[in-house]
Amino acid sequence: MKLWQKIYMTALLLFLPVLDVGLFMGARMVFDYNIEAAKDQASDEVHMLCHTIVRDIESLPGVQQLREGIVEEVSQTYINYMSDKDSSVTVEIRYVDVSEDVTMGQQLLQVYMGGDSPILYVTELLETPYEGYQLYYTKPLDDFYQLWDNLKTVFMVISLSCSVVLALILYLLLYEMTYPLHRLSMEVERMRRGEPWQPVEVEGKDDIALLTDRFNEMAAEIQTQLEKLQKENEIKQQLVDDVAHELRTPLTSIYGYAEYLEKARCSEEERLEALEYIMMESKRLSHMGQELLTMAIYREDELNREEIDADGFVRDLSSMLEGTLHERRLRLQRSVGIKTFMGDRAMLICLARNLIENAARASESGSTIQFYIWEEGDNVCLAVQDHGIGMEEQELERITDAFYRVDKARSRSNGGAGIGLSLCALIVRKHAGTMEFESQPDVGTTVTVTLPKEIKNEV
Repeated sequence: MKLWQKIYMTALLLFLPVLDVGLFMGARMVFDYNIEAAKDQASDEVHMLCHTIVRDIESLPGVQQLREGIVEEVSQTYINYMSDKDSSVTVEIRYVDVSEDVTMGQQLLQVYMGGDSPILYVTELLETPYEGYQLYYTKPLDDFYQLWDNLKTVFMVISLSCSVVLALILYLLLYEMTYPLHRLSMEVERMRRGEPWQPVEVEGKDDIALLTDRFNEMAAEIQTQLEKLQKENEIKQQLVDDVAHELRTPLTSIYGYAEYLEKARCSEEERLEALEYIMMESKRLSHMGQELLTMAIYREDELNREEIDADGFVRDLSSMLEGTLHERRLRLQRSVGIKTFMGDRAMLICLARNLIENAARASESGSTIQFYIWEEGDNVCLAVQDHGIGMEEQELERITDAFYRVDKARSRSNGGAGIGLSLCALIVRKHAGTMEFESQPDVGTTVTVTLPKEIKNEV
């Protein structure tokens, strides 16, 4: 049973009996009030008759007061008046000498069943000196009990009508109030089936609306994390596929040349050429493994944020790249516009080295590579510019993908593993910065890295 159904049944079981009891008690109070009013009226009328009869007799001359039957004669006028006033009322006066029912100054008032109908019975003694006479008053209560029967019928109709109306209103209210919970349940079921989350819109500021807002926020965050995990899984799977693909070619070559050296008769020159190719591919595999390991370490490590001396940073970078630049007969032109900046020195050295090495692979022998560091507002900017082969615009969108090469043959021949720019992108993300590429074929490429001065750890 659903929550709203439980509340609905509980409310009906609590409210309907209370409503029925209340209506019954109201009808009973009306009936009792009418009965009491009839009793009070009968009591007053009997008392008034007794008093009036005695007063009328006393107002007669003394001789007439002593006349036999004077009480009955005076009483008859009032008895006739009461009969004319209400034909259902019966009034009698009897001589009883000593009454066993009542005493002087008291009344006997009761309701008893006379045959099939209830009767109101009132009796009282006349005042002294006529206390031997007793006035009897009877009135059938059929009308009152008929009213009670009618009230019970009305009560049943009202009770049934109110119950139906209350049940309908309560059903609509509870269904409307709990419908957001039903929608939340449906959305959770959709998410369980793997479908995207759709926010549930609820008006108002009650607890259910607040719960819905919080659930929407939680679901949106879960959806974001799921998409992020899915994307990361896709990237990891793509990386595994790319690594397998990249390893297959050099390993096949290494195995082929090794088998050639083992089984074939070759000259010393051919043997040295084969060994040189094996060493070159082995070196490239080693370089690839080192960059993959570095990427894994940087992905998990926190930033070691420190103040970096800009001149010392550039000197160390130039020293690292001296052999590579000399081998390719390239010049590195440096421009440092700030004294210090903040960041992880090891990561930023790796970033700059990879960018300059990529620029070197794309540059012709004898050309110049520019490296700049400057301050721009709340950011520190690093830029590497070459005048090499450049890239098409569509290639810039995938330039940071692992193992993606603009010129695969040229990159392999120069020892490139295709991971450098992926590592650079990771370092920039860790520093909460951005990396932009500008390139034109046969003109050159400029890579600009912008890092905020206040750095937070990023994944």
